[in-house]
Amino acid sequence: MSDELVYPKDISKEALLAIYQTAYMDAVLDDDGDILIREDYRHFVFPEEDGRAIHLATFFRSREDAPVEEKLAFANRVNDELVLIRASCTERGAFCFDYYIPVQGGITKQAIVLATRRYIGLVRSALARDDHDVVG
Repeated sequence: MSDELVYPKDISKEALLAIYQTAYMDAVLDDDGDILIREDYRHFVFPEEDGRAIHLATFFRSREDAPVEEKLAFANRVNDELVLIRASCTERGAFCFDYYIPVQGGITKQAIVLATRRYIGLVRSALARDDHDVVG
């Protein structure tokens, strides 16, 4: 993986897809044209329009009969214990984990891959904290 710097102007879906595929990650464009990385779960990659950041997000359904309080407590526990990623619970009760990789000022391709792999590991760690099985 290259230590070549990429800048916001270089960030696009096509460029990111090539970076991930060069790193032997299972990355494809889904039917909506979004980057999808299939590693344990389905992780999405959304480059910001101005290229200043790369948004990583993973979505999960919640257990339908799980109380809202337990869902929120789980999201709060993740946010408290795993500071690098953000957990949220949607109005429909689904979960989203996400993280932003800053690009402004330049970032290496290797740093993008390593940050993405770190994020995927943090999603695993977050799910391990689901003591009440609220994630469906």
